[in-house]
Amino acid sequence: DYGIEDAVGAAGPFWTLLGLLIVPWLWSLPIALMTAELGAMIPDMGGPVVWVDRAFGPFVAHCNAYTHLVANFFDNALYPVMFADYLREFHPALCFDGLPRYLLSASMLVCVTLLNVAGVANVANVSTLFTVLVVSPFFALVICGLPT
Repeated sequence: DYGIEDAVGAAGPFWTLLGLLIVPWLWSLPIALMTAELGAMIPDMGGPVVWVDRAFGPFVAHCNAYTHLVANFFDNALYPVMFADYLREFHPALCFDGLPRYLLSASMLVCVTLLNVAGVANVANVSTLFTVLVVSPFFALVICGLPT
């Protein structure tokens, strides 16, 4: 449940679809364009922390880095739990509770940590692979839906 059902119930299907089509353009596109432009202009490791340091100085950059650290700490804690939950939905035999669920989540963290330690190029290759895996069902559905 991503909240879409609640939005349809509250605003109706037209306004919900309109919002789903407009909000990404108003929210994500400017952020993506800003990130692409700053990444091209300032190609240093550190991304937003370096950009803020150049614009506002070291104190604000430190505050920015600390805020990113705290946000990522809590954000990244969600992924092992979501991984275990998605496996539960995938097949009933993969429904783990207690210690096995904890070990599954911990093993996912270990795998991702080892991947990061292996280097940025490996992370990029695995990210590309996962992107292809995520997008391929949509392409398959489009191809199956083409008129013959």
